[in-house]
Amino acid sequence: MKTFLMGAALCLAPLWGRGSTVVVLSADLGPYQEAFEGVKELIPDAQSVTLKDGKADVGSADAVIALGGQAALATYPDSSALVVAMVADSKVKPARPYIRVSMLPEASVLFSKMKAIQPGITSIAAFGVADSYDAYLKELGVAAQGAGVRLITRKVNQVADLVAALRAIQGQAQALWIAPDPVLISQATFKLMNDFCLANKIGLYAPAASLANTGALAGVAPTFKDIGRAAAKAASSGNASGNVSSNRCEIMVNAATASALGLNIPSGFASVGE
Repeated sequence: MKTFLMGAALCLAPLWGRGSTVVVLSADLGPYQEAFEGVKELIPDAQSVTLKDGKADVGSADAVIALGGQAALATYPDSSALVVAMVADSKVKPARPYIRVSMLPEASVLFSKMKAIQPGITSIAAFGVADSYDAYLKELGVAAQGAGVRLITRKVNQVADLVAALRAIQGQAQALWIAPDPVLISQATFKLMNDFCLANKIGLYAPAASLANTGALAGVAPTFKDIGRAAAKAASSGNASGNVSSNRCEIMVNAATASALGLNIPSGFASVGE
């Protein structure tokens, strides 16, 4: 009987152990599965487990990649390196050292796409929220400065700040990038920014490719698979903490908006609204 119980315990134990990478999904949803596929491209033997009742058994895995806010806040062994990805809310922070994978592409990649769509651009505005995007905006400023382009930043911490921020860039910027925050991306605020940008010949760049369907000049963002790849690289880096971004992204351009702004869509860019 004792031998049987020991055998049963082994069968019930996790298949992952020392030297392995476990991906914890907040829920069994398509976006998390896509990110897991990205992880598998770089770490073929990575295993996945879905969070249940706020817990996930990762055994003695060397690295844990937590996908989504709920997975990010679960408890994992101190010996396991922790990588957090697909967490849009910057306030979600594990209570231990971790690497965060941004939902945004590398700032230099974002700038290069904006410059490709608007080659003659000389000034860009960027709206952030609170202090959440300060580091990213600094990196975007460095990329812009290297190309002789001016970056104008504004913080929009509540909807009431938006009108003043838009007025401040009127006649000053030819493009506007907005951070992925609910303060900036709601049905009402997005329409306000979109109408303003069209009236003032400003290219609006949104932090999700799908937002090109709603009128933005372009949506620029990593795919879920791109985020998974970035998380896999972070898990293999040996670093204990920090922030990383994907060097790949998906771009969607709105053809009707481009036409209204007098722009030609460069070859190789996917478009909607033709």
